[in-house]
Amino acid sequence: FGREVRTDGTTFLYVMLQTDAPITLGSSGGALVDGSGRLIGITTAVGVSDGGIEGIGFATPVEIVERVANEIITAGEASRPYIGIRGITTFADTTDGGSTPIGVLIDSVEPGTGAAAAGISEGDVIAAVDGRSVKTMDELIALLREYGSGNTINVTLDGGSVVAVTLGQNPNP
Repeated sequence: FGREVRTDGTTFLYVMLQTDAPITLGSSGGALVDGSGRLIGITTAVGVSDGGIEGIGFATPVEIVERVANEIITAGEASRPYIGIRGITTFADTTDGGSTPIGVLIDSVEPGTGAAAAGISEGDVIAAVDGRSVKTMDELIALLREYGSGNTINVTLDGGSVVAVTLGQNPNP
């Protein structure tokens, strides 16, 4: 669960399900079901190395498939939600001398975006979205995939303040 897959030098798929079910090149789009026959995802990518197919595949979780399918049926296209920040995972020191991720530190806020309208600013730390803990930038990206453009989410910042952010459309292809 929650795997990140790089499809080329610049494109990443987030929150993918990894499976060892046989998936061949060209057969993406099929159902991935659990032992009870319940749909859990749609096959999307196959692990390939210089030696050929690696025997692992990746599927888009059914929750994301449902959101995207409903948007296509309703609007004719799928949205790509955009909060409007650039951020990095931030860490806190632990008592044993290590560190642990604690949220997403905002590096910058894009003007005219939902984050800017909500008053989020550089230096803030996102700790949760709709009450669900966010410890890393990857987790934030994963959570945002469950929403569509135009949806409003409640973002909890470090310190406990909660702001409502309306997601925009991702400007990146």
